[in-house]
Amino acid sequence: DGHAAALADAIIRLAHSLTIDVIAEGLERPAQVGYLQQLGCRLGQGFLLGVPQDIDELAESLRQTALEE
Repeated sequence: DGHAAALADAIIRLAHSLTIDVIAEGLERPAQVGYLQQLGCRLGQGFLLGVPQDIDELAESLRQTALEE
């Protein structure tokens, strides 16, 4: 909504003015990612980007990704 968008914009601008990295949390929809990217937020986490995994599953996933590159 409008208030959430204004708050996100203000937080991102403040963080950038203080040279602090911003990590958006709770990303679940592609539109959220696009909007935050437009605001200059380059880091994020959430179910859209990856579901929680235990350390062994994560390690295997990273190994597979490295082998594919």
